[in-house]
Amino acid sequence: MGAHNQWKVFLSDLTYDEQEEQAVLEVIRSRWLTMGPRTEAFEKRVAEYVGCKHAICLSSCTAGLYLLLKSLDIGPGDEVLVPSLTFVATVNVIVNLGAVPVFCDVISPELPLIDPEEIRSKLSPATRAVYAMDYAGYPCDYDAITDAIAEYETSTSNLRRRGAKPQSIHLFEDAAHGIGGALDAERSLGNCADAGVFSFFSNKNVATGEGGMVVTNQAHIAERIHLLRRHGLTHSTWERHLADTLSYDVELPGWNFRPTEITSALGLVQMDKLEGNQERRHELVRRYQSGLAQLPEVTVPFAQIKTWHFPACHVFPILLPDSVTRNRVREALHASGIQTSHHYPPVHLFEYYQRAQPTARVQLPQTEQYAARELTLPLHPRMTLDQVEWIVAQVAEGLTP
Repeated sequence: MGAHNQWKVFLSDLTYDEQEEQAVLEVIRSRWLTMGPRTEAFEKRVAEYVGCKHAICLSSCTAGLYLLLKSLDIGPGDEVLVPSLTFVATVNVIVNLGAVPVFCDVISPELPLIDPEEIRSKLSPATRAVYAMDYAGYPCDYDAITDAIAEYETSTSNLRRRGAKPQSIHLFEDAAHGIGGALDAERSLGNCADAGVFSFFSNKNVATGEGGMVVTNQAHIAERIHLLRRHGLTHSTWERHLADTLSYDVELPGWNFRPTEITSALGLVQMDKLEGNQERRHELVRRYQSGLAQLPEVTVPFAQIKTWHFPACHVFPILLPDSVTRNRVREALHASGIQTSHHYPPVHLFEYYQRAQPTARVQLPQTEQYAARELTLPLHPRMTLDQVEWIVAQVAEGLTP
């Protein structure tokens, strides 16, 4: 409790009020707590928002990342290209399926998104999928990534090595940071690849505590995930309840990755608030950028990119000159009551991956440089513009040895 109370500005905060309280109360009074009508409504709402045909709500984003690969029977002997600059869940799911993570560098510290040229150079006959991650809520270059995959699939060497009918390489979008953002006026984040996965963790732009959702236009992927999230049963508990029947079959050996009705009820209220919260996030980011532009030692990733007008603005990263300066600024901010974080330690440098995954023993200079200098400042819709200015002033003070 004491540690919680030390913060004057939290890294993230919930925009919860009596609307969320009422939504949860209604679920409790309904006496139906597991996946049911509110989950169906939440799925429909998100599908319409991102412009996808299918949305499947799950117990977590990690479950979605896992089931996307499992829906294609990706496993031992298969490779999945993935950025090292991501939360470890993106890579853990690959390893847990027995597949091999192939780590890719980011474009640059100023543009910390998976590099399409890295993907192009690391595609192989063993590649089954690529995970692109919308870091901080900014979209990857999906057109360039799609082109790289298409060129490889049709290349003479690929056809010769794989045979006349090579397996397709799927592009998946880790949109854990992405809800509320868009690649352009036509494509919402989550809907930029064969399928995407959102997170509804407590710090996300739509927050339900835990939870995630797969969105896709590909019916076969959606159908497989529908089955796999509910033990492989042909009919869900809610469907059997409505039909008043005990009958079901098992088509696949699945898991219990179902959400609760409480999760979905919270998600529906959060979707109502998303547009207003996104406007606030953009306003805060603009104020951060204008203030930090006065500090030449600080680099603000994405700040110079003028072609993207629809980032989700999930977290606000800055780059300091070196790790020593980063730690000094962090300590100064904490002493002032400003909570910070680090997004992310590179996955390929974690002890397990260095020990157990030979593919992790690579050099990713852009990722490693970025991670050594990155500090995440507070960003959430409950913040004020005055708080942003105060944080910038504290950063400036922390820069002074």
